[in-house]
Amino acid sequence: ERVGWDVWAAAARANGLDEYGVATLLKMFQYYDEYGLQGGTGVLSWLLGRRPRGLRAYLETIKD
Repeated sequence: ERVGWDVWAAAARANGLDEYGVATLLKMFQYYDEYGLQGGTGVLSWLLGRRPRGLRAYLETIKD
């Protein structure tokens, strides 16, 4: 569900995020809204040191 920026910011503040964090994250989210989030599994594989797994595989590891 998509919420408005003001709703998100109010919830972030209520959960302890400071004004710098709120402002910074809002700018990032607005940038992604306008330009998208570029990336792929190659970068994630490099960061993880392995191939990323899907949601189903992850849930299998935490089902207990």
